[in-house]
Amino acid sequence: MGRNWKLWLLTPLMLLTACGKPDFDPAAVAAHYADGSLIAQYTVTTHGDFYTEYQLSATVEDGVHTVAIVRPESVAGVTAVLQNGQTTIRYEDVSLDALLPQIDGCAPMDVLHGLLADLRQDLPVSWTMETDTVTLDYQETLSDGTELWKRAVLEADTLTLQSAEIYLDGDLLLALQTDRFQWTAAG
Repeated sequence: MGRNWKLWLLTPLMLLTACGKPDFDPAAVAAHYADGSLIAQYTVTTHGDFYTEYQLSATVEDGVHTVAIVRPESVAGVTAVLQNGQTTIRYEDVSLDALLPQIDGCAPMDVLHGLLADLRQDLPVSWTMETDTVTLDYQETLSDGTELWKRAVLEADTLTLQSAEIYLDGDLLLALQTDRFQWTAAG
């Protein structure tokens, strides 16, 4: 019985720690976000040299991603339309083609667009599972050597985006917190 008693004691412990942890396949996230429509309301905070908070609303329909600033009041009503790598900024009757920063998904107006692209196209470099949430980490080295790191927190059962953080070379650049996120998968 010498060494077997340790195994006998460890087996129930291993079974107990495995119970209650649902299986998760990161590829399921890509399949879920492959195609669909979205209605969202969320807050983006910028960090770094200065702190700014934006409240935004967004829709995605037929590949067209439309983002409108709700707050702050000084820029409320400015809308960006992102489609096929092109961005158009609109305000009242004025519309112009615009260039967002070279790094996709690193500006308040395109952060959600960039996160959705990651969720649908890339497998995370790592992920962790909590009781109600799954955290996905995406990492990319840009052409200039800058490290871009994104962390997205999803509800475990519905894969609904709850929050995200974007880091450049380890420094927090943007944080996103959803108030409403209604993704309807196509098909």
